[in-house]
Amino acid sequence: MSASNAYDWLVIQEQYANQPAISYEQLMAERTVAIQAELKADREAQAVELRNAQVKDRATLRRSALKLDHTNPNGVPAKLLHASFKSYVPTCAEAAKVKASVMQFSKNVVGNLILSGSTGTGKTHMAVATLNAIQQAGQEALYVECATVLSLIKGNWTTRQFAENDLLNLFGETVFLVLDEVGASGFSDKDREIINTIISHRYNKNLSTLLISNQSVSVFPEILGDRVYSRLLEHCSIFECAWGDYRLSHDQKVHK
Repeated sequence: MSASNAYDWLVIQEQYANQPAISYEQLMAERTVAIQAELKADREAQAVELRNAQVKDRATLRRSALKLDHTNPNGVPAKLLHASFKSYVPTCAEAAKVKASVMQFSKNVVGNLILSGSTGTGKTHMAVATLNAIQQAGQEALYVECATVLSLIKGNWTTRQFAENDLLNLFGETVFLVLDEVGASGFSDKDREIINTIISHRYNKNLSTLLISNQSVSVFPEILGDRVYSRLLEHCSIFECAWGDYRLSHDQKVHK
């Protein structure tokens, strides 16, 4: 035993003086476990600190790039700022079934979710209700329309206002992303490349994405491309919202 180890052994003996006899090897094994636990705790604390710093940086970029402020930091449509599942009243049994499934998803966010189908069925309402529930649970969340993403990134090629990787990371690394109006005006090859980059990045980071589209899911491979659609389908729940106009039915009830 070296002089250093002998000294350590004396120190440890003092610490364990009033405890049952234990061998040097056992004591050193316990000490090794304790040190490893401390190192693991330090690494985890550093990782949390880094994630918090990254979230703060994205929040700053989000306010600047998307022109958001403290009244609407998540970018949701103003009329749906306080949307909740309670305020979404299904107009039929199928809508009630989808609402229950999306609500369950919001409580345990795993994988991706696609809401597609007719306009006015409450898809965005349910998506924002999900986002609000996630945000209230302390998670980072962002709502953005597909056209806004494409316009911002392509426009930045000219203005050079932001670093391109920063913009891609804004959408690619936000913990929960709602991407609305997918395929509303068709995608060029360059558009698909941008969306592909974002979704692939999220896929690799195991981050959840909720997509909303008025198009049928059957045309998603054509809109997004086979590769990105295939990645979305992994651990993905898909709901076709094919009932009547929720907003019209809601307005009729209000005015009766």
